[in-house]
Amino acid sequence: TMPDGVQQPWLQLAGDQLSGFGGCNRLMGGFKMDGSSLSFPGVGSTKMFCEGVQPTESAIKQMLGQVDSCKMDGGLLKLMGAGNELAALKAE
Repeated sequence: TMPDGVQQPWLQLAGDQLSGFGGCNRLMGGFKMDGSSLSFPGVGSTKMFCEGVQPTESAIKQMLGQVDSCKMDGGLLKLMGAGNELAALKAE
């Protein structure tokens, strides 16, 4: 849960590029997808520090590094790592 007044984190996958927002910083990098195989090598971000948001943003970046596959489930894109659901994303 993000503090009141803080924009929700989001990700956009287009072509082979990842762009997004972690709650404080812009996220950027590439992604590799082949069937249900998915990975986010080398995700970077801008370097601002935001009190109260930084732990969530750090967890998002760490989670992206653990993703190895994905699946669609009822309109949600589920990001998986080692057979476990790491995150569920919905289209906006």
